[in-house]
Amino acid sequence: MSQSASIDPLSLPLYVAYQPVVCLKDSRPHVAAYECLLRVGENPTGETTYSVIRSAEEGGVMPRLDAFIAKQVCADALAKPNMRLWLNVS
Repeated sequence: MSQSASIDPLSLPLYVAYQPVVCLKDSRPHVAAYECLLRVGENPTGETTYSVIRSAEEGGVMPRLDAFIAKQVCADALAKPNMRLWLNVS
C-alpha cells in the first residue's frame, strides 16, 4: 500500500531506465534516441513511479526530483557521449 504523502521521494530506490526510441521512417529501422524514464525499485511502502511523481507534484518537490533525474542522466551520458537522450521535466 502506498504512503506517498509522507515519503520523501529521494529516500526511495530511484533509478533511470533508458527506453529506445526506434525510427521506422527509413528503410532500415534504427534507434534514434533513448527516452530517460524514472523508475522506482522495490521498497517497503510499495511506492510506484506513478505514486512518486504524483506525490512530488502535489507536495511541491518536483523540482528536486527533476534535478535528481537530470544529474543521473548527465552522469550516465558521460559514459556514452554519442548517445542521444530525451529527457522530460515537469
